[in-house]
Amino acid sequence: MTMTVFKLAVLLAFCVSFNQCRIHQLELEDDERKIIQMSTFGFLKKGFLEVSISSFRYKVPEGVAMNKKDMLYGFTLDKSGSSGISAYLENAQGKNCLLKNPAGILSKENNKNNSLSIIFFKIDFDKMVVTIQRNGSDVKNLEIVYKNLTEPHSPSKRHVPHSPFSDQVLIGKRHRREDSAAASSVTKPPSTTAVPTTTTSKTAKTETSEKKKPSEPVKIKSARVLKEIPMSKFDNNSVEAYSIYFRVNINRNEEEGLYNLYFHNCPSYKAAYSVDMTLKITEKNDATYLSAGEIPLAPLYFSFFVLYLAAGCLWMSVLKKSSDDVYKIHYLMFAVVIVKSFSSMFHAVNIYYIGKEGIHEEAWAVLYYIVYLTKGSLMIITIILVGAGWAFVKHILSDKEKKLFLIIIPLQVFDNIAYIIIEESEEGQLQYHIWKQLFIMIDLLCCGAILFPVVWSIRHLTEASNTDGKAAICLLKLKLFRQFYIMVVCYIYFTRIIVYLISITVPFQYEWLDQLFKELATITFFIVTGYKFRPANDNPYLQVPQDSDEEVEMEEVVTQSGAYDNITRVNQKFEEGGTTPKQRESSHEYD
Repeated sequence: MTMTVFKLAVLLAFCVSFNQCRIHQLELEDDERKIIQMSTFGFLKKGFLEVSISSFRYKVPEGVAMNKKDMLYGFTLDKSGSSGISAYLENAQGKNCLLKNPAGILSKENNKNNSLSIIFFKIDFDKMVVTIQRNGSDVKNLEIVYKNLTEPHSPSKRHVPHSPFSDQVLIGKRHRREDSAAASSVTKPPSTTAVPTTTTSKTAKTETSEKKKPSEPVKIKSARVLKEIPMSKFDNNSVEAYSIYFRVNINRNEEEGLYNLYFHNCPSYKAAYSVDMTLKITEKNDATYLSAGEIPLAPLYFSFFVLYLAAGCLWMSVLKKSSDDVYKIHYLMFAVVIVKSFSSMFHAVNIYYIGKEGIHEEAWAVLYYIVYLTKGSLMIITIILVGAGWAFVKHILSDKEKKLFLIIIPLQVFDNIAYIIIEESEEGQLQYHIWKQLFIMIDLLCCGAILFPVVWSIRHLTEASNTDGKAAICLLKLKLFRQFYIMVVCYIYFTRIIVYLISITVPFQYEWLDQLFKELATITFFIVTGYKFRPANDNPYLQVPQDSDEEVEMEEVVTQSGAYDNITRVNQKFEEGGTTPKQRESSHEYD
């Protein structure tokens, strides 16, 4: 089972098409959603958000008369202190388009104490501009710059997703680095400074100059309070398409915050209007592409790699020094800790490269996904086996426990696959939200399913303590499995609910705290479980009976039949100084 999961992890990791992380390349086709969340990022001073729409066009449904005045599209950029959903957006779900009624959004009910900071970007097709409307003291002086695009984007230059095994994906990392370098080279927005549209080598510039004259440079213009952004129009397969560029610079401390960028399709509230859009979004802070709440994650995960590795080495030393029975489940617990440690290390390296280059380092990302998928399957298998009492109470699983394995293991694998797809999907894609909902639902199902073996073991030991002659040892083990049940419930509750509440309530700079508490809860769960089920002769929960309880029980059974009235069972007893053979519990004793 473990080898099958590992092979599946390797295959999935190599088949995943990597996104560009903090340099988002997004292409929407026939998208009818009313509100699309494009990105969420925590900006610090000297950070910037760059949005470049190379092709945008809308489609009117058949049988619907087109009124260009009703074709209202645009963006909203709101600033918040934490990742919880904005009140104005929650109240507007399913109602009128936010762009059509900004006054309603800025009402006293939704904007108490003038705390709502939001910028509206409305596309005006008649004037060929994007109008800007601001609200909130934090964003009233927010610097917005734009480009005058002298040449429209050619349809042939549109971003087209490639196959995971295509040359563009396998060798395209170098080009993406050049793109990120070009984006970082314009972090300081000049008012009228000429910026080239592309970054080329000297040889390429020479060849281009020999063939034709270079095009006019693209000018980036800025204003302290910009009210309009020009846009360009071109023909894309005989269909009107538009291109827009703007960048938001964070220059003041009061402008720092968690910014959410949404796209709004207002005509979709009345009919099935769809849009096609190709855009690139770049998010960066001063020296890193990571969000403010993600900057400490790389050292945090590396620290837990060291802790998990130390815990695994300590556990192995306990197993090697133990003179008592060491079961296979103990070595499986060791494997879980070691795989978890390497998962933390690969995750730390992956986050480091995202912050440095804005994209995944493919090799480290593949290793992380392989180890993550393996870790998730191993962990849930181990918890189920410990909860079922395998090797501690019995050595054979019952039929219902085997059926539970056949259900929960594929679910856990599917849950891990959903997580990988979420990580490699853009936030604005429809599949991102679908897989995220599936991930949450399946994760809760798996968490609930692992409680069943623990409940069955508790019930089994309760019945055994009432019927067997070994009530004392059964009660000790019953106490152990009740404690383990409480531990599993607390672990699930804390890592799924408490951690989520922490993530949506803490300030955006401290979003890493949810991962800190999650990892602390995990390592605490590992340590306590290892201590409770340690192979030691001083562990009262795992001691086998050494007294004469079995002898008494056997005598009662022997005297029940008249055929054995003249037969006396001889007890094997040794003189002082001899050794008493160690008895082991039968494999089927509690079945």
